[in-house]
Amino acid sequence: MQSQLLAIPVLVEWVILITTLAPMVFVGRFRRRPNLGIAIWFLSLLSAGLAVLAALGLGLVSIFTTWVSLSNSPAGSEAWIGALAISFAPWLIIALAGISIALVNIRVEPLIESARETQPILDATLRPITSFFGVPVFEIDLPVPLAMTSNGRIVVSSNLKSLLTQDEFDAVLWHESGHLALKHNQLKTVARFVKLLSPGLAASKALVVELDVLAELAADGYALRRVEPDTLRKARSLFT
Repeated sequence: MQSQLLAIPVLVEWVILITTLAPMVFVGRFRRRPNLGIAIWFLSLLSAGLAVLAALGLGLVSIFTTWVSLSNSPAGSEAWIGALAISFAPWLIIALAGISIALVNIRVEPLIESARETQPILDATLRPITSFFGVPVFEIDLPVPLAMTSNGRIVVSSNLKSLLTQDEFDAVLWHESGHLALKHNQLKTVARFVKLLSPGLAASKALVVELDVLAELAADGYALRRVEPDTLRKARSLFT
C-alpha cells in the first residue's frame, strides 16, 4: 500500500511539470508546423489528465487495501492504527476530486443552457446559398465580413462575396473547409472544457490561445494546397 501511495506524489509532480512547462516551452514554437503543435499540446495535457486519473485510481485501490488491513488487524493494534492513518491520504484525494467535479458542473451548466437558447436563434437567421465540395454554405445577414464554421457547415456574412473576387471567395471557403476537415471546432471545444476544469492553470489558458492561432495556420495550410498564396493572402487581409 505504501508503494501505491508513493506513486501518487510522482503522478502529481508529472501533472505540475506538464502544466508548468507547457506555457513556457510550447507557446510560439510550432508556427511552421501547426498540426504537429496541436498534437503535442493535446498529447501533453492528455498525459497530465491520465496522471490525475491514475492518482485517483491508486487512491481508490489504497482505500480498498486499507479496508482489508483494518479487517485483518485487531482494533487498536499498531498495524490497525498505521493502516488507519495512511488511509486519510486517498480519502483526501477523493474528497478534492468530488469538490472539483461539483465546481465544474456549476461552471458548465450555464454554458450549456446558453448554447441551447442561442443555437435556434442562429439557425433561424441562416439561409443556404450553395454547396462547396460537399460542404453546405449558409449566409447570415451581417454588414461586416464574416466566415466561420458551425455544425459541419460554413457560414458567411451577406456582404462577404461582394468584397472578394470569386477566387478569393473560394480561398475563404477552402480555409473554412480546412477547419472542418481538421476537426478544429471539436478540438476548441475540448480545449475550452480543459480550461473550465482548470481555470487557474496557465497551461489551460495558453492551450486555448495557442489552439486559436495554430488552427488558423493549419487551415491556411489546407487552403494553400488548393489555391494560390497571393489569392489567400488577399482574402485574409479582409479579415485582418
